[in-house]
Amino acid sequence: MSELRIDGIGSLPKVFKPRTAFLGVAYSLGYGLLFLLAGHIVGLAEFSLWFPAAGLRFAVLLIVGWRFGLIAAVCEILVQGVVGEWANWDGHVFIMIGGIAGPPLIYALVVWFLENRLKIRIESAKLPDIIWISAAALLAPALSAPVSTGFLYLADRLPPEVFWDATASFWVGDAVGILMLVPILLTGWIFLQRDPGSSTPRRIQIDHGKVGELGAIVLL
Repeated sequence: MSELRIDGIGSLPKVFKPRTAFLGVAYSLGYGLLFLLAGHIVGLAEFSLWFPAAGLRFAVLLIVGWRFGLIAAVCEILVQGVVGEWANWDGHVFIMIGGIAGPPLIYALVVWFLENRLKIRIESAKLPDIIWISAAALLAPALSAPVSTGFLYLADRLPPEVFWDATASFWVGDAVGILMLVPILLTGWIFLQRDPGSSTPRRIQIDHGKVGELGAIVLL
């Protein structure tokens, strides 16, 4: 049977391991807490001008890898069904879900580009890599902002005359959240994961075979 593997755990012939499930639960709790915190600073179209949950998303994808994007998308959909408004919304639920799932999947695409095209590894990043990561931190919300506002427009919840202003508000919130939170999270992770006698931290890796199944299991 194919395995879902996280380095440092060992291999068991199961669809997912307790540590992977714990990672999903921890991400959901952290995202939910930061999502509620962001609600105190609201800009246009109810988009927060400081969205630290985007920083958590970007940091986790950098640490775990781009394939966590599917799991992140499922977790964010479920979390916003509890602390967000889509569960009580009387419109087309798939439009709302698309708007929620879009950002984590786009962030995963950006991290995929960093990992596979630029060959950047966060545990061994040099100054040029950090510059690319910083650029990606601004690019990811810039790409996801029109997607989320686009879904709101399709749902008739965003007037066309404020579309670009709302998109800018979304981008500012995500970018500020990333630039404020990601350096702290990555610094803490590098410090905690450093092997004794080594200057290189361990990297969590998820085997490719079962990520889709894990996302389906979490959703069900």
